[in-house]
Amino acid sequence: MEGKIVIFIPTLTSGGAERVASILANEWCQKYSVTVITYFENPSFYKISDRVRHICLGRKANKNSIARIIDVGIGLVRLRRIIVGLKPIFVLSFMNKYNCFCLASMLGSGIPVVVSERDSPTEKLPTIRVLARKMLYRFAAGVICQTEDGKKFIDAEAKNRCSIVISNPINKIVDVSARRPEKVILNVSRLVRKKGHIQLLEAFAKSGLEDWTLVLCGEGEERERIKDHARSLGVDERVVLMGLTEDLSCHFKTAGIFAFSSLYEGYPNALAEAMVSGIPCVSYDCPTGPSEIIKNGVNGLLVPVGDVGGLARCLRYLATDSEYAETLGMSASNIYEHVKSGAIAAEYLNFCIKVSRVDRVSSK
Repeated sequence: MEGKIVIFIPTLTSGGAERVASILANEWCQKYSVTVITYFENPSFYKISDRVRHICLGRKANKNSIARIIDVGIGLVRLRRIIVGLKPIFVLSFMNKYNCFCLASMLGSGIPVVVSERDSPTEKLPTIRVLARKMLYRFAAGVICQTEDGKKFIDAEAKNRCSIVISNPINKIVDVSARRPEKVILNVSRLVRKKGHIQLLEAFAKSGLEDWTLVLCGEGEERERIKDHARSLGVDERVVLMGLTEDLSCHFKTAGIFAFSSLYEGYPNALAEAMVSGIPCVSYDCPTGPSEIIKNGVNGLLVPVGDVGGLARCLRYLATDSEYAETLGMSASNIYEHVKSGAIAAEYLNFCIKVSRVDRVSSK
């Protein structure tokens, strides 16, 4: 093994950051000794190689403010002790709140911490998290952003000396040649308000595609609201809530259209996965991400955020012009060369090693 790497993330449950962390761990463990440290003790949704060591800090989400402060303090000390004991080349941390936690824990340790910023610049964060990011990100060896807009925001706010844009690694869920499209509109995302499911339901109802089915893969607190709204629109018999779905291959194989209705994003992983699989895609042009991978009318369709009528028209257009839809899907699959896991994992690794060397020299 060429050295040790630590990846720090709150959990390995389903989610974009967790998926990226698991892909990087599985790629890097071929040459490096990789340890994944999670803050919470939750079941892992993503498969991690047996070569990857997993350590859990075992912290709990306390509602009591005093208990929470004590728990955070214990977590800070424990994380530092574990990482200092491992003596890694670098630590890669994920997600804003936990990036700040990791940076605070490792201050003065001499071990470089690289942070992956996942939040959309337009997402409203609690004031304390904004202040923590401004204060602590300057101590990161480097900052990895998902989009150009995200980088501009971080450069202006955190003033870190070394930031870069690296796309998320994307696995091809199905080969384009294996697809057998049916009259199915697919959406894959957590059932939370920012994913725009209510507007997607309204667009589906407006589209007039009465022989099509809308399939939602994901789970979250909006489930009952989505079910109720589908019922009020009279489309509940044509809307299927699949829940948390570990294997998406059968859905990607049969989806005729992929509809992405997020109101804002860090990076649209599910949209990119649909594109590399050759599914014709329509997406809200939300900040940030969709416009960086979709060229409107070339490899997908972009609709202004909140334009339910426009989204409905695009759904109907793709559903009724199969030749155009197939052309869009084939063109979309070409982004795979830019986002495939091996290449992106190498980009992450090269950047982390480069900035870590600079950080070690400058800290002496």
